Amino acid sequence: MTFGAFISTRRKEAKLNLRDTAKHFGISNGYLCDIEQGRRPAPEEAFVERISSFLELDKQEHEILLDLTADSRKTVPADLPDYTGLIYLQSFAPDMDLQEFEERVCCVMENRMLVDVIDRALLRLKRYPDRGELYYEILSKQFIHRFNSTEKELLDELNMERSVFYDRKREAIFLLSLCLFGYAVPELQEELEMPRL
Repeated sequence: MTFGAFISTRRKEAKLNLRDTAKHFGISNGYLCDIEQGRRPAPEEAFVERISSFLELDKQEHEILLDLTADSRKTVPADLPDYTGLIYLQSFAPDMDLQEFEERVCCVMENRMLVDVIDRALLRLKRYPDRGELYYEILSKQFIHRFNSTEKELLDELNMERSVFYDRKREAIFLLSLCLFGYAVPELQEELEMPRL
């Protein structure tokens, strides 16, 4: 199965039409159709993550999607670079103290896990039915993006009064905490408790 066929199948199973799906992602119907028909390669990783979230794929389906993305783009799957990097370092950096190496790797993996949990919570917040997109925009632009927007820039961009902005920001932080500790962290705990094959 190709990346496009996988997306098309899951979209149809969710009873979503091509037009509404394309509109949700802000792309043309033709572009999405080209992806589904295999006339274009899979999009960038961030966009693939959005697709996975939108189609509400489970962990196994998400991993399949990452593998199909890599096949389409002729790259290493997004969930493998960490592993291949570890093999490389272990093979080609034998002079490094193994315990120090393991500590560094654990630290990197823990940081990545934290980022993944926060991303999950943010995506769930974005899907919140009442102002979810606005909450997501406030938090991501002020705290998450590499170049954070200032308060004044956000007020101008959102065309909002300061008091309303503070109310929405407070609501966003509260809902993010619910998404984080009510959904994302418990999901991660379940994944960590699952037996590995």
